[in-house]
Formats: sequence, C-alpha cells, structure tokens
Amino acid sequence: MIGRSDDRQALIVLLALSGVLMKGSRRVGKSTLLDDLDGAPPVGWVMVRVDLEKAHGLSEGVEALRADLHRHGLVPDSWEDIVRVFRAIEVQGVEIDLTALLPRDQIGALLATATAGLPKGHRLGLLLDEVPWWLDSVQTVDGGSAAANVMMHLRALRARFSPSMQMVLTGSVGLRPLATMLECDDSLTDLADFELDPLDLEAGSALFEVELAGHTVREEAKRHAWELAAGVPEWIVELANHMPELTEEVGVAHVEAAADNYLSSGARPFDRERRRHLVLRHGEQAAEVMKQALDVAAGRNGWVPIRGLVAVVMAADSSLSARKAAGLIEELIEAYYLRRVDHENVVFHCPLFARAWMLYGSDV
Repeated sequence: MIGRSDDRQALIVLLALSGVLMKGSRRVGKSTLLDDLDGAPPVGWVMVRVDLEKAHGLSEGVEALRADLHRHGLVPDSWEDIVRVFRAIEVQGVEIDLTALLPRDQIGALLATATAGLPKGHRLGLLLDEVPWWLDSVQTVDGGSAAANVMMHLRALRARFSPSMQMVLTGSVGLRPLATMLECDDSLTDLADFELDPLDLEAGSALFEVELAGHTVREEAKRHAWELAAGVPEWIVELANHMPELTEEVGVAHVEAAADNYLSSGARPFDRERRRHLVLRHGEQAAEVMKQALDVAAGRNGWVPIRGLVAVVMAADSSLSARKAAGLIEELIEAYYLRRVDHENVVFHCPLFARAWMLYGSDV
C-alpha cells in the first residue's frame, strides 16, 4: 500500500490499547487498510475484517460476522456446531437453542466461541467495516430501536471480551451523528478516534505514476491528478485507468481528459455517494434541503461561506431554525461531503466528486 505504512503501524499501536473508530473520506483506503491487516496481521493477532456494507438488516450482519469468523477458523461453519461449542464454553452443557436467540445475542455467542478458539497468546482484532451503512439498513428492516440496541450491545461486548478482543468500526458517512440521532451517544465513547487522511502529494504522485508505468508523467500532471482526486487513492487510480490513448508524456490535458472519460463512463461513478445516503439517514424532506446546499457548493470553484449554505437550507425549508439548518451543514461536513477550510468557510470535499454532482445531479 503506497503511503500507508505509518498509518498501518499507528492503527496497530492504538488497537492494542482500545477499540477504534476509524474515520476518513469515501474511498480514502479504510477498507484496503483493513484488508491488509486481515491478510497480513501483526504478530500476536488474528485480524478479521467483516464487510457490512451489503448486509441488509441485523440478521444478515450476524451472518456476515459468522462467515468471516469461520473463514479464519474461529467458529464452526454450521449453527448446530456453534451451539455445541458455545454450550460447552458459556452455559456449561445447559440445553440452548442458539438459533432461537435474537440476532443481537447471536453476536455475543459468536464472539465467545471465536475468542475461545484463538491460538494461544493471540488476540482478536474484529474489523467491522461500513458500519453506518449497515445500521441504516437495520433501521429500515428492524427499526430504529434495533439499531440503537445493537450499537449499545457492541459496546457491552467490547467491554466483556477485552483485552482478548478489540474492535475497529469504520464508516465515512458519520457514525457519531448517527449515534446522536439514535440517542445512544454512549455507545461510542469507549472508542479512540483514528482519522485516515488522504494521501499526501508525494504518495499520491507515486501512486499515479505506478498506475501509469511505462509512461513519462510530468510533475504538474501528477499534482493535478492528486488535487482532482483530493488525495483519495481509488480516484487517483480511476484517473490513471481512464487515460486517453497516450503517445506522449502525460500532461495536465491528459488528466482532464481522463476525468471526462471517468465521469461520462457507463458506471455512473459516485452513485452511492449522492442523494441515497442522505435519504436513508435523514428522510426525504431533510435530504432535499441538504441536496440544495450541496448543489450550491458543487457549483462554486472556491470556498463557500457556511452562513450562505445555512441561508440556502432555511430558504428551502422555512420551518427550520438557524440552529437546525447549521446542524444539517455540520452533518454534511461530518459525512465528508464538505470540507471545512476555516471557521467560516467550506468547500466540496473532492473536486472530482463535485464535477460528478454537477454532471448527474443528485438524483439516484
């Protein structure tokens, strides 16, 4: 991983001390870093990444956890065998139908079985990826109280199994604001924050050059790709992958052509990042006014005053107070749609994303 060795080591050191809430903008490399830890764990750890993005509801999240713990040999493949092992560990032979337990309680049974099955002298690093997307779906399928309950239950499990197990929770769409909305802020207070920043210019340039191996890349082209992608590795790679046919040195014009190619591709990039998340999290009415604020921000080449975006939101919904409108703008900052440049101004977080927003609109 280009430019991530220090981040990897810092995360390992932090995880040895406490659970971690990993934050970072979309596609910045959170999942890639967790995959790297899963595949090449540090000495004394079994690292298990669980991708919760596609888990629809609580039961599917539990099944994703079971499958990944089994992938590492920590739990049996079938619930029947899990019941047998769990009964021996936790309930001393008392008859129990684990499949009749609530999915939330099945999580505890899985972790009890997994920690008991760790190699001697090892700890479990449970890397729960894309937690906010999963909890959004839990709200939809199981209800808001279920989402709050599972967050509080995960905290209780962290306390119960520490230090044999530590958790990393990730998400780029604002886990702390979600906890506030669900009235369970205490569910995250035991976690240490870890911010995964975009690649710096040196690392971003190196990545762009590696992706274009065999071609000479001008320094100004590397910088332009890094700036367009806001240092986000996946988008730097996409720019390299969408280059026009190259017969000369790669310059700024080639990077611009690559951006056009990428944004006009049939894949419709950035679909997931657009309005769907806002609707899932905030509902149609709030999503619409937040969308209008983002329309303004995306259409500006420079900074946008926060007070101006607050005015846009209040004009779109006259029932909102200035405080509530300002809170919605803060949500957009927390969810990495906007980036604060100083106390009074923001800018769209990624220029490439801003172009996609303007090209496609925010409808999904």
